[in-house]
Order: sequence, then structure tokens, then C-alpha cells
Amino acid sequence: MKFRITALAGAIAVAMALASVAAASHLGQSGRAARGDAGLADLHMEGSVDQATAAVGDSITWHLTADDYNTYPATNVWVDVTLPTNVTLVSSYADRGSGCVTDAPNHLHCSLDWLSKDVQFGHVTLVTKVTGTGDHVLTAITGYQAADPVPANNTLTLTSTTPTPPPPPPVIGTATIAPGATAGKRVTVNFPVADSTGAPVAVATIIGTSTVGGKLVTNTAQFANGTGTLTLVIPKKSAGNKLRVSVTVTANGVAATKGATFKVHK
Repeated sequence: MKFRITALAGAIAVAMALASVAAASHLGQSGRAARGDAGLADLHMEGSVDQATAAVGDSITWHLTADDYNTYPATNVWVDVTLPTNVTLVSSYADRGSGCVTDAPNHLHCSLDWLSKDVQFGHVTLVTKVTGTGDHVLTAITGYQAADPVPANNTLTLTSTTPTPPPPPPVIGTATIAPGATAGKRVTVNFPVADSTGAPVAVATIIGTSTVGGKLVTNTAQFANGTGTLTLVIPKKSAGNKLRVSVTVTANGVAATKGATFKVHK
């Protein structure tokens, strides 16, 4: 009788253990169902760019990571990359699988083999060279052999920017004076103004100052046909002094300044 009771107790214990395992399995399946993964790997696309702002000719390095977020096994893992149109690819590196190949213009397909709880991350590093201004927008998408249960986090967009440089300042040439720096006479001082290619500047603004013997002299300033002009009357009894003029010319929002000195004659 004692043996039967012991055996019955053991059977009850085994049954309870099996029920507990079944319940745990059911809860695990319910948890997976609630997450929507149904036991499938949930890949996340993550990454960064080493320069938020870069100049033309600079290198930009893009770091991409495929993260097996819930660590379920994922086979034939890949990352597809669309490069910005204003960069060129210098090099690519993947720490898993067969690496990256260019399969279309500005497009790479990178194979990362598999991911799981044993290897949760696969990394891709791309080095590009900036060839133009504007926003450099890179898009990366990851996936694997099965349909990802949460596809919304499979895509990543990274952006770096190359601002358009300001135009070069106008080039102000050597001043000429007409008819000459003569005491008591009205004179005009002309400054030729060109752009960086040497072509006359068509539109600009000008301000100018003039002094004779260190004293300010009123002038008028105007700009037309690639020439900045100061007009003034040299004071009488100023022979032997120096007429100093200075102009600031602004074209396309960029300014340049130049001066000139003339000896005043009788």
C-alpha cells in the first residue's frame, strides 16, 4: 500500500511538471504572437555617419548595422544600400558573409550570411568621396530569407550635407584719377571691378571715403558698367598733401575693399 501511494505521488508530480512545461510553452507562444514575430527573427537597421557636414573632395564614412533584435535565427541576411547621387564609392567592408557588390548605379547589395543569438550583429562600412554640394542621403534596408515580422524598422536613412560655398569676392583693380589730383579741382577716381574670372561685374554696390591731408572730404560714390567711381572736390590750399580714397564694393553678397593714394598738386 505504501508503494502504491509513493508511485501515485510520483505520477502526480510528473503530470504537474508536464502541465507546467505545456503552460510555459503556451505562454511563450502567446508572447511571441503578441509581439507579432511568431518565432521569426526581427531585424533592425541601425547606423551612423561620421561627418554631418563635409566639403567637396572630403571622405564620408557610413557605419551600418543589421541587428537581430530578438536573436531568433535569420539566414541569408542582406543589406541593400542606395548611395547619394553626389558621392562616389571608395571602399566597402562587411564583417560577415561575402561582402558588398554594386548591382546597379549607386546601389550595393551586401551579404551578411546569418545572424542569431550567437552572432547578433552584422556590420557594413562604406567610404565615399563627396563630388558635389547639397544633401547626401543614404538609405539602407535589411532583410533575410523569411518575411520580417516587423518590417517598419528594417529601413534606415542617414544624411550628410555639403553647403554651397559663398561666391568669391569681387576683384578691385588699380584706381585711376581724372583729370588729376589738383588743389581746388573736381576729380573722379575710378576703380575697375571684375569677378574671379576677370569679367567685369555688372551689378554691385559701392561706398567710399576720401581724405586730403588726413581730413575727410565729401564724395559721391556710384557703380556702373564694371566701374566704381568716387567724385569729390579737392580743397584749395591743399597742394603737397595726399589724397587717400577707399572703396568697398559688394557683389553677390560678398564685399571687397581697396584704397589708393595720390599726391595733390597746384
